[in-house]
Amino acid sequence: MRRAVTLALCCALAAGLVLLWGFSRAGEATPAQAAPRTLLLVESDTGAYLMQLRKGLQGAVQQRGGTLSVERLNGLGLDGLPPAPAEVDTVYLFAPRKAADVTAALHQQGYPVVVVEQSLRGEICVLPDDLDGGRQAGEFVRELAPQGFIIVADAGDARQALRLEGVLSALGDVSYTLLTPSQLSDISADTVCLLVLDDTALATMAQRKAQGLLPGDLPLVGFGRGEEAVPLMEQGLLQGLVADDPYALGYMAGALLDSLHTGELKPSLHLVPQRLVTPDTLYDPENVKLMFPLLD
Repeated sequence: MRRAVTLALCCALAAGLVLLWGFSRAGEATPAQAAPRTLLLVESDTGAYLMQLRKGLQGAVQQRGGTLSVERLNGLGLDGLPPAPAEVDTVYLFAPRKAADVTAALHQQGYPVVVVEQSLRGEICVLPDDLDGGRQAGEFVRELAPQGFIIVADAGDARQALRLEGVLSALGDVSYTLLTPSQLSDISADTVCLLVLDDTALATMAQRKAQGLLPGDLPLVGFGRGEEAVPLMEQGLLQGLVADDPYALGYMAGALLDSLHTGELKPSLHLVPQRLVTPDTLYDPENVKLMFPLLD
């Protein structure tokens, strides 16, 4: 009898100790991680391209419970930014002309930086996959003009150099002539097909077609931003465009927050696919957001 009572008391004491340990562990629960606060720094806060990039970034940040604010670099004193951590945890930089200087200034203040649409050595960068875009353009033009064509490119430009590498990888034994943007006047009326890797030069060649300085049926293919190419395609001046996807750029940049907060993300390149659009696919549902961003 005494042994049974003693055993029951021991069991009750053990159960109480387990219960107390459980309560103490519950009180030590890890506090919830603070919502990420992000800032998008831009050179200009206007334009359909930036609007789509911002939408993609904001969507990814909000999915992670975070907030996004936008500031223009013009008039913003970078030296006056409070040292991190302050009101911002991560800075996204979309400023092609000032990226290196701005990134250095932000790092001096202790901010993690993600550079969007530009490659900087030693930084976390999200940018279009120009190499694969070039491959798409090369395959398309090879079918349009198997007898050969002209390529216009500035090989000294980093993005155009990647595009050119991709184009040449897809040509096989198709012949081509390589011209620089400064040699546009050398393009004659008997040109069979024209592939332009320089955005500005593409607009110039489309204008020459519109003015009758080049044949109206000359196949013209190039790289650029979707909304700028729509009228050219609708007028029959442009037969193909390898377009950047700003929404996807922004979304991928925002998705990096997961790795940034755990400290796992090191300087690296994150490539976003480009898309080849033609007059026949211009109004396909998957191209509407890309080519008609203001309708979204």
